[in-house]
Amino acid sequence: RALSYIRNSQNPDDGRFRYRRNDPRTSWALTAASLSTLNALGEYTGEPNLLGFEALQRSDPFTGTSSWNEPFLDYGALYAAQVYWQAPDQRPFRRWWPGFVEQCEQRQREDGHFGEDRYGAVFGTAIVSLTLQVPQGYLPFFQR
Repeated sequence: RALSYIRNSQNPDDGRFRYRRNDPRTSWALTAASLSTLNALGEYTGEPNLLGFEALQRSDPFTGTSSWNEPFLDYGALYAAQVYWQAPDQRPFRRWWPGFVEQCEQRQREDGHFGEDRYGAVFGTAIVSLTLQVPQGYLPFFQR
């Protein structure tokens, strides 16, 4: 049922995913999270994955293909890192990673934390820290 829900949440016109099936709004972060969920469910190929992966790259704020107005940027980055990292072709990850790391360096506060005022320092630091360790494979879930 989860697989069916994710598949039916995709906008077939542009490949991006929505939070609820009947909600017309899609986002880069939801697309990343949906693709990561498909991968976790064992779905690495197929039309939803291909369309979604193209949409992810096409609207990625860390590669300069989209604006920084995308909602839930840190959340999306965690899932985008997983999707790019687990892709058979590592070129998209190698294009994405430097932009993400550069933004982290620019956004890190003097006391070491990351965060937006909306969610606070703990959430921001935790999610950015998790994302930065994806290519290290410390968590089995992130291993290729």
